[in-house]
Amino acid sequence: MRLIAGLVAVAVSFYASPAFADWQYTKWGMTPNQVAVTSAGAVAVGPGDSGDRHPGATLDATGSYVSGEYRFKANFYFENGKLAEVRLQLLTDDPGNDNVKLRNSLQGQYGAPYENSGFIMTFHDQTKNNRVDLMTIPGSGARIVYRPLRDESASGL
Repeated sequence: MRLIAGLVAVAVSFYASPAFADWQYTKWGMTPNQVAVTSAGAVAVGPGDSGDRHPGATLDATGSYVSGEYRFKANFYFENGKLAEVRLQLLTDDPGNDNVKLRNSLQGQYGAPYENSGFIMTFHDQTKNNRVDLMTIPGSGARIVYRPLRDESASGL
């Protein structure tokens, strides 16, 4: 009996700690309707603006997101009907100052970037196993892109 209980506990621990991370109130692989429902009214299902298109994915949900002092336009991209990427566009009247503050906030959260090409900094959210890209254009604001480092088809070596 203890052997069965032990096996069940191990199985539950594997199930409870998914290999795929989440972003805030979403889970990778959700449908657009699930994202909208879990957003508590901040996101609506729909195609968004034509300027927000992304090759290889469909923009099927859009909305807003607030984190501390930062306000964002949030776009949710799906591959085969499953959430694959979240893009946040910083909404600001002071992009020069807010870009620097946002960069510092991300470094405080995730540590030093593992890639830095000037306008693009890439961080690793080790807690959720996400790739986090911060793209800044001087005087034009910033965009943060969240996506899982692994997808469901990843099988390892």
